[in-house]
Amino acid sequence: MREIAEAVAAHFGHAWRVRPATEASGLGRTPWDTESPIVLGTSAAERIGCTPAGTYAETVREEPDWPARAAEAGPEPVADAAFTARYLDYRAEDAALAAA
Repeated sequence: MREIAEAVAAHFGHAWRVRPATEASGLGRTPWDTESPIVLGTSAAERIGCTPAGTYAETVREEPDWPARAAEAGPEPVADAAFTARYLDYRAEDAALAAA
């Protein structure tokens, strides 16, 4: 996740300090959280000659632009607000950052 945050910040020319959340804090959860890391094995692709096109930062290019434009347009309804609310507790995260 840190690599993604840093690539997006660099894309927008934004400087920030990533503050990893501890599990005990209950902050920073996402719908993609998992007990064990998700690892993509590419050995089979490499055996047939496929090579990575680049790093995340090199390949993401302009992709962060469309969600930024959508955010500027204002919030849109969330299909399953009850599901996402437990992951996107921005008030708790803002309070923790203010207290730090």
